[in-house]
Amino acid sequence: MRLTRRLATVILVCSLALGSVFAQGSPEWALRGVKAYQEGRLELSRMYFQRAMEDAVLRGMDEWLVKAALNLIDLELESHDIAAALLILDKTPRSSHPELEALLLWKKAQILHAQKRVNEAAFVCDSALAVLPSGHAARPALEADRIRIAISRGTSPEWSPLLKNFIKKHGKKERILQRSLRATAAMQMGAFKEAQELWSLLVEDFRGQGRLSQVAASLNKLAVCRLALGDSLAALEENNKAVGIYRELGLLVPALTAQALKLLIEKDTVLLAKSRREMDLVSLGSTGFDLQDVLDEYAQILSARPPLR
Repeated sequence: MRLTRRLATVILVCSLALGSVFAQGSPEWALRGVKAYQEGRLELSRMYFQRAMEDAVLRGMDEWLVKAALNLIDLELESHDIAAALLILDKTPRSSHPELEALLLWKKAQILHAQKRVNEAAFVCDSALAVLPSGHAARPALEADRIRIAISRGTSPEWSPLLKNFIKKHGKKERILQRSLRATAAMQMGAFKEAQELWSLLVEDFRGQGRLSQVAASLNKLAVCRLALGDSLAALEENNKAVGIYRELGLLVPALTAQALKLLIEKDTVLLAKSRREMDLVSLGSTGFDLQDVLDEYAQILSARPPLR
């Protein structure tokens, strides 16, 4: 649900740092990983980034290792595999390079946020912001994640000035990040009509960039808005599209998370019972998918909806 972000996961997310930050300084395996990611071939991308890490260890190149690890953590966050992301982060050596250390702190903040350790996530994200130079390419996405963390606390006095400052500071340069933050804030406040319009725009934004996982995440959020506004049929249609994209990308847990929304949409008790049994069986495995936790999060969002007329 969160992301980011990306998050999470990642998106998140809306906040992946693949490609743009490290494409020029990474070894060949990492460059192949970036290319595979951009093509939507996430498993192949994961393999390339793992090879990049192995190559960095063999060569004793800590900077290469950190860069490959950051990209691999992003992939695991996008797959909603928080345990795998945390394991990679724990095994990655700290960097003496301030920018790389700031980005490692950012990944830690994203993981903490995904674990719903919101206060810790805010503290670590602030630490990353204090280190990362103001002109760094990743800073707007890092600032956006800090606002998402604030929004998840649910206190408008905290995040409202941050959001206004972000929009004023970055203007039209970060249009997609702005829309994502505004949509997230609107859902938090129960302004589902506004959020619906923004998520619809974001579906097209991400589709134009070829970021299919973000298209799916936006469709899922759009479905929640449709449901909150009383249009169950449209909600089901949008959500089915999200599930289909996630499955095509091989993202099992995000697909199951989106599919769980059907339990709040469908009226056929037989189909609902079958879907719940299937998802309960999956949640018994080591996928990181917790059906009840997902349903509780959907319910929390929908609790902000206005009464239907």
